[in-house]
Amino acid sequence: MKTLSDSSTDHLMKTHFNPNHRHGSQQSLMSRDLFRTSSLFQFQDLSWVLMRRLCLLLILLLPPSRACAQSEVGLIINAVLQGLQTAEAIRRSVDQANQFPNPPNQPSGDPIWNYDEASLIPSQVLRTGPYRNVQGQLTLSARQSKIREIELLFYRSDGSIYRRELCQTDRRDGRRIDLDEKGRKTAEGPIRSGLPEGDWAFYSADGKLKAETRMVAGQMTGPQVLFGEDGKTRASNTLLEGKREGPSTLFHSDGSVSDNLSYSGDKLIGSATGWWPDGLPRYTAFWKNGQLDGLSIENFPSGMKKSETFYHLGKKEGIARSWDEKGRLLTEENWKEDQLNGTVSEFYPERSPRSITPYLAGKKNGRYQSYNPDGTLATSGEFQNGKLDGPITLHYSSGAPFAECHYQGDQLTGGRLLYPDGKVLGHFGPILGSEGKVSSLLFQYPDGKPLSSARIETGTGKIDWQGWRADGSTLGTVTLARSPTTSNSDEVHLWAEQQATLEQQIGLALPPEFDLVPK
Repeated sequence: MKTLSDSSTDHLMKTHFNPNHRHGSQQSLMSRDLFRTSSLFQFQDLSWVLMRRLCLLLILLLPPSRACAQSEVGLIINAVLQGLQTAEAIRRSVDQANQFPNPPNQPSGDPIWNYDEASLIPSQVLRTGPYRNVQGQLTLSARQSKIREIELLFYRSDGSIYRRELCQTDRRDGRRIDLDEKGRKTAEGPIRSGLPEGDWAFYSADGKLKAETRMVAGQMTGPQVLFGEDGKTRASNTLLEGKREGPSTLFHSDGSVSDNLSYSGDKLIGSATGWWPDGLPRYTAFWKNGQLDGLSIENFPSGMKKSETFYHLGKKEGIARSWDEKGRLLTEENWKEDQLNGTVSEFYPERSPRSITPYLAGKKNGRYQSYNPDGTLATSGEFQNGKLDGPITLHYSSGAPFAECHYQGDQLTGGRLLYPDGKVLGHFGPILGSEGKVSSLLFQYPDGKPLSSARIETGTGKIDWQGWRADGSTLGTVTLARSPTTSNSDEVHLWAEQQATLEQQIGLALPPEFDLVPK
């Protein structure tokens, strides 16, 4: 029994707060490259003291009376010092960039790298960023949004921003906004140390509020409210680390309660009850570890019982019944381990049987029978292991066979017709085309002489008919398209009269599949 909260909560948990989110993670590879380039500055790092001593020596050797030379040497010293300072700044930048370590056993050449997002410090990103991957694509940048606030921007490979974080300068405490590919807001809420914390809001593509959820350390924990397209509350859940825990309530669009449910570890447990908007009971069911277990009852909006089914650990077991809105029994089924096993009975409103079908391990097995409203046998057939074994037989009201219908799968391939006394009445061909009529129909008199022959041409719908009298003389012929014309209406009338006489003789109206007379 899938509820609104099932699909909505699952979607939110899959869409947001994935700790292995790969967007923007490529920046660590850039850091890796920067770290490698630090070897270029080993000379500056190793000779720092020597260069400073050289500068001091130049100062001491400078003659005091030569101001011009002193000025030139001063410029040289300043240039050397500035160069050293630049090298040191680059070295510090490399060291800071090394806070994004490469994960172990990372495949070589993979352009996507994970980094420890918790180690991000906004001020350092502002000072050392932006960061790019080896393809040169921007992955992370920062900008000063206001005093003591830095905005971090996370990028997709196409350059679009998928996340904005408005943080304090020294830590990622503040507010986060998630965006889709078109820049539309999908979620917003507070963060602490970069993780969602507090009350979060989630939005649909058209900007409508679809959920409000309490977040604790990046996980949905606490109350959750889901909203419909009309903005009204549709579900109220309690979550624990992203899973439903405890009571859950669903609502109709008018605000009335539709379902009361209970969860443990995101699985339904205990009794579940549903109501129609006017407050009448809609269903009752019992759940155990996420599976139906016990009696399940459905009701019509009028409150009348619609069905009852017994479950054991999620599988149907025993007798299941269904009723119409007036309380009349419609079906009765026997189940074993979630498979039909035994008799399946259908009933007319007057409680007389409509059909009886035997099943074994979920497949039809045995003699199938259907009945007319007066209780007389209508059709019968034998099934073995789910497959028809022999023809489906149509019966006269006396129970005698009228037609033996042969099938290939679900397709009628033809058969023969019988008089009430068992003599051959005729033969018919398969049902072809979309009109549901047999493609050919041959009748004969009890003595075996031809009575009529009719055929329908598949595709064109052309009809050919010829009838004979009992003495063998021709009664008439008809060749026409889908509908009769003035020139052949008399012959069609003769055809209709002959068929009516036959139906009166056998005491049975031909089923629609065998009635080929144009109307």
